[in-house]
Amino acid sequence: MFPFIDGRFAAQLIGILCIFQCVATYAESLELLPINNSVVNGRIESNDDQVQCKLVEDALDVRISPGDAKYPGFYLEPQEGVWDLSQMGFIEAIVENTGDGPLSLKLRVDNEGDWRKEPWNTESQRILAGEQGSIKVIFGYQYGFQPGYQLDSSKVIRLLIFVDGSTKQQSFRIRSVNAGGTAGMRPLSQYAAAHTEPNNGYLMGGPDQQLDIVKQVTSDKSVTCKREGPGEKSALSVNFGRDKAMHRMSIKPPTKYWNLKNATAVRVSIRNNGQSMVTPSVRVASEGNGFTDVATAPPIASGQTKQIVASFVAKAAWQAMAYDPAKPHDGGKPGTGTKFRNDRVTSVDIAIEHVDSGAIVIDSVEAIVQPKQMPSWLGQRPPIEGDWKLSFEDSFDGAKIDLSKWNVYGPNWWGKSELTHWTKDNVVVGDGLVKLHFEKKRGWLNDDPKTGHESDFAGGYLDTDGKWKQKYGYFEARMKLPTNDGLWPAFWMMPDRGSEASTGARRSTANGGMEFDIMEHLTRWGPYRYNIAFHWDGYEQDHKSIGTSNVYVQPDEEGFITPGFLWTPGELAFYCNGEIVGRWKDDRVGNIPSYIILYQVVGGWDNDNLDPTSLPADFEIDYVRAWQREDLKEQ
Repeated sequence: MFPFIDGRFAAQLIGILCIFQCVATYAESLELLPINNSVVNGRIESNDDQVQCKLVEDALDVRISPGDAKYPGFYLEPQEGVWDLSQMGFIEAIVENTGDGPLSLKLRVDNEGDWRKEPWNTESQRILAGEQGSIKVIFGYQYGFQPGYQLDSSKVIRLLIFVDGSTKQQSFRIRSVNAGGTAGMRPLSQYAAAHTEPNNGYLMGGPDQQLDIVKQVTSDKSVTCKREGPGEKSALSVNFGRDKAMHRMSIKPPTKYWNLKNATAVRVSIRNNGQSMVTPSVRVASEGNGFTDVATAPPIASGQTKQIVASFVAKAAWQAMAYDPAKPHDGGKPGTGTKFRNDRVTSVDIAIEHVDSGAIVIDSVEAIVQPKQMPSWLGQRPPIEGDWKLSFEDSFDGAKIDLSKWNVYGPNWWGKSELTHWTKDNVVVGDGLVKLHFEKKRGWLNDDPKTGHESDFAGGYLDTDGKWKQKYGYFEARMKLPTNDGLWPAFWMMPDRGSEASTGARRSTANGGMEFDIMEHLTRWGPYRYNIAFHWDGYEQDHKSIGTSNVYVQPDEEGFITPGFLWTPGELAFYCNGEIVGRWKDDRVGNIPSYIILYQVVGGWDNDNLDPTSLPADFEIDYVRAWQREDLKEQ
């Protein structure tokens, strides 16, 4: 029986205030959108026929009709040339939502440049119907005031105000768009202030750790809580009545969140101080209505102590929904996988089932890592039966990389590519491993000045493009992930139709092609969580993808994990440490031979900024293997 009611103990979302730290007094604001006819005529351009803009009273009225445009909105350009906002620090738009429903509006500030490098800063704001709000972009920051593209504020070519698609009529009025602040101003990052990392893993009950019962503990009305024991290591005494058979309580972080990125589970130690038997259950909650599976202890007799471990690893492996053209980015089936976010934990929820009044003592709450005993066959064969033959293997037992299998040079399109370059010197083989070494070292992409790409950070790169590929089979690698801020290591595959195909079609994910993301990791999540996904039909308007960023896994005793990927006609299955973590069945599963890619870049969609002081960093790979099943080989 599930003893919790969703949302009862979920933390209320409290907006994080952005506090600005300036180097001087604010400059005078500059009006970028004077409300007069000269603005409407010539400086505003809709990016799609769905969008209509006109001057109404003292505002610009914008109406967006339903349609297929991915980002319908409008551009606002300078009267001539560019805006030189080098003496200022931000642009802010004041917006009134005149529609019937909530409005999720974006403001983008653009420099000139290659769109693939995203030379802009973007922020968004949700405004309820009938309400007025503001969207502010601080130069050099984006997506929640996180460090982003280093915008040249002296050369702002345009603004884009837009929504993400429009399936129904939306309308709003722009009351003003102004630039203000001072050059160099920055948001004082609230991420660290809002996130508490446990001291030695203890959320409660650790040495020199105080629990503020008023702020950190919530419970049913008939439950009373008080500290027990010495102040330097206090436990929590809990008493409950006989008014009902189950009582609930929650322990919350001292700040908005706990960051449990270095754990795979939470362990709660409970002592029964009452006279009757109690049966406790524990789950861990996170932002976004995410919860771990519930862990229930056997009944605890009077005077006994037991530990309950709530694992972050989902009991039911994630299963993707069948593809629906109306929902091209749909997620997982209900009841599979998890929405739990280890870096944004809001509470540890405890339910006590009992038959009489009673008392318990919570001695400690700890974030722990549970090493996993790996199956003996791991690395020796695929996880399912069949007539399998090893088709590719590199255990990196030599002194240098085997260039008959691997390329050490390749394209550099991913993440903040302007910061990084590949060099053969950072593919380091030794001690039975290959390390993709990342460091601050200026150089040319692929060690070649002719590329014209020179940057400050060097990384290692491997792929089998043009040297090995396979259609269907099982693919696996044993690896240890880096923990330095801002990195994005990955193990993935891309289609290869061969040299006879045209350049554009050879590696296209359309027409049967598919990108397989076997393991994508953002170091902000800690080394025991990663993303699996698959993408198809290109990366433009027809792009489609499904995946989950909440795959939690337990390491072996050396800290390694072993992601794997089973690819058969009409079905994809993702594994880690020999156990399935994700699955998708659909006729659209790719059927083009594909090659392997391994790298680590800077960036990612949910990552911290790169911290150069934490470098160097290594993405360690013990082996890469692939198998082919005889019946699949024929296909």
